[in-house]
Amino acid sequence: PHSSRAAVDPAVKILEKARKQLESKDDQATVKMKITEPNGEDKTREMTLQTLRTENGVEALIRIQSPSDIKGTAFLSKIEGREERQWLYLPSTKQVRRVATAQKSTGVLGSELTPEDLNPTLIRGAQLHLAKEEPTQSIIEMTPASNTGEYTKILVTFSRPQGLPLKTEYYKGDQVAKTVEFLNYVDVNDHIERAQLIRVRNLKKNRGTDLELS
Repeated sequence: PHSSRAAVDPAVKILEKARKQLESKDDQATVKMKITEPNGEDKTREMTLQTLRTENGVEALIRIQSPSDIKGTAFLSKIEGREERQWLYLPSTKQVRRVATAQKSTGVLGSELTPEDLNPTLIRGAQLHLAKEEPTQSIIEMTPASNTGEYTKILVTFSRPQGLPLKTEYYKGDQVAKTVEFLNYVDVNDHIERAQLIRVRNLKKNRGTDLELS
């Protein structure tokens, strides 16, 4: 008998292809965020977004530009391995406070957005396999480690042959609790692709967040 190396799941190759097109040392963008409440009321915020990839993980910094009553508010997220730490700066008090773990599920600045929503290839501690492959898309199923989040599984749809994420579906039990869509990709710098519109929908809360990036 002879030993052989286990075959690599096709999902790993799909994820690696996506990362090569999405990941860069640093990023900056102007963002228009629209939060839609269950009653249909909209709130719009404009901000700058900066991300930095380090040896240990990823850092994201958001600074609010408008409306005027919250201008100057800033949010910092550091993701290292399976650990995520967050801080909030409030200009009214000129103080920085650490965001408690229990508050993280509320999303960035009261929206339905989390830092991981910006790049679904960064989901930490998940087992993954190729769930479905069609002529125009591939679907990867991710099963997060039990201590890394509130979702039981995550389905990520990638375009074929481009290999870019199109949609992320977060499940609680057998029901979809949240979806994130990535639209209008452009080549921003040396074959690094960026979606110019990200739509987040929390189906449990009936709340939505749209991000327009430039």
